[in-house]
Amino acid sequence: MPIRFWTTAARIKWVLGIDRQGAESFADARRRAQEAAQILASASADKPKVALVAHGLLNRYIKENLEKMGWHVVRDGGMAI
Repeated sequence: MPIRFWTTAARIKWVLGIDRQGAESFADARRRAQEAAQILASASADKPKVALVAHGLLNRYIKENLEKMGWHVVRDGGMAI
C-alpha cells in the first residue's frame, strides 16, 4: 500500500479515537492548539516578533484559533506534499 494510504488511515483512526495505545487524543490535541494560540498571542503582546514551531496539523489548528481571536493570515505557506 502507498504511504499516503497509511498516513490517511492513521489520521482517521486518531480522529475517531480508534486504537490510540497511549497516544494523545484528537480532542486533547485541539485543546493544545488552543493553548498554543493563547501563548503565541500573549507573547506577541510583549515582543514584536515571536515564533512557534510545530507540525502541519497542529499548525492548522493553531491558525484556526488565532483567526477566531481576530488575527489575519499574512502569508500561508500551505501544505508541502
